[in-house]
Amino acid sequence: MTLSRFELDDACLKYAEEYRRNNPDDHFGYALLKAMRVPVFQSLTGHRPISFKESLKDELYLLREVGRGLLRRDSFPQFEDEDFYVVTLTGQHQIKPLLKAVNTLSAQTGLKSCWLYKRSLESLIPDNVLGKTCIENRFSGYQKNKRTIELIQLLRNLGQELEAEFEPLQVIRWVHSAQNLNFHARMSMCHEEVYDSAKFLLTANPRTFENAFLSECFRSVTYGMRPIFSIQHGHLVPGDPTWRDLPVDQFWVFGEEGKAVMKEAGYDDKQVKVVGSMSGQPKIDLSQLPNLKKETLDILVAFSGPGHNVSHEQHREVIDVLSETIRNTDHNWTIRLHPKDDASFYEHCASSQNVTVDMFTPERLDFGQALKNADVVVTVASNAANEALMVGRPVINILPAAFDEPQSAKMRATFAVRDSQSMIAAVKNIQELDASYRSRAESYLEYTKGGGGFEENISAAVAKLIET
Repeated sequence: MTLSRFELDDACLKYAEEYRRNNPDDHFGYALLKAMRVPVFQSLTGHRPISFKESLKDELYLLREVGRGLLRRDSFPQFEDEDFYVVTLTGQHQIKPLLKAVNTLSAQTGLKSCWLYKRSLESLIPDNVLGKTCIENRFSGYQKNKRTIELIQLLRNLGQELEAEFEPLQVIRWVHSAQNLNFHARMSMCHEEVYDSAKFLLTANPRTFENAFLSECFRSVTYGMRPIFSIQHGHLVPGDPTWRDLPVDQFWVFGEEGKAVMKEAGYDDKQVKVVGSMSGQPKIDLSQLPNLKKETLDILVAFSGPGHNVSHEQHREVIDVLSETIRNTDHNWTIRLHPKDDASFYEHCASSQNVTVDMFTPERLDFGQALKNADVVVTVASNAANEALMVGRPVINILPAAFDEPQSAKMRATFAVRDSQSMIAAVKNIQELDASYRSRAESYLEYTKGGGGFEENISAAVAKLIET
């Protein structure tokens, strides 16, 4: 049985809605099922490197922690007399726009923030917050817990059935059967007054399991009377069904490109607001432009790895193009690994003397410095392209066969290729670029990142929606 991406996502949403109709008082159970759509979708479309039953272990453990009292009153001391809002942080790549928005809201509204975060991100949270509590979903070390042993046994018993021929509702019903371990009943012990007291909730990526679950819980506890905001955290790719029907009242996007993607996903003008660039009017930094005329270029490869919008097969497809290009050119290549990428994918590339694999470690250069050391950047369709253009680095998009040409290439701000011959030609074209290229890049940056007024736009959006 072959399903499209949208048909699979429809099956997930349909089952969640059926469950809500049959169990109208189980808000947390509904939140669980609806939030599961992304891990289910990614696992069964080849976007995750591990099996479905393994990919759900962490998520189900997180729910057990929620049931123990994720939103305990003592996690947020002294909040009774304070006006505050809740912030959810589950990925390092979300932090820049989230912090910018929080700093803006704190300065212009006087509201304080309470944070729900993963333990590994604790150092990124500002000191001047009202409260914070960890949503740790690491699974190791808890095998002695009776409930966990039951869960592991359930996963083993159903694993072979799940990984056989796929039938969507069978999988969604399996997710429901996991609830027989009474997760949602234990979740109901959460102190709902924390959410009930918050003015609103702010999240960077409402598609992640944790953010989707916490947002659905917030909406249920507050009966939809308190708004949920989401700020764009990276490049938005059109045609992804999991952006649909998310528990968000208003999306803040940087520019018109993000607005077009969210409107395609079904949101209207009131639900999508262009707030502009975090750094003001986008202008290319001309202070350290590279010398593109030299014979040997330093080329930075910045893929995001498999997951989200790029499957394992598509990731290998892109790497094959890269590998063939490396073998047929004399440039210097640095492959910068994303946290969800793996060095084993690049073994054929790394065998060349002119290739360096930059492993993901806390000590390595930040991306901004890595860009300054490069002449050209190669990516698929990630936010790395926009950051590269901001500092005057030409960008090549290697696209899998199933990908549409990105807007940046349509506006001739980047070079889109699908095979090694086209990529070699793109590098030669880059070495012959003239100054008109910069004007095309700036036109695209304004389209995707918007203009200025970030702080004023966010403050006005919050004030208006809370008033409404």
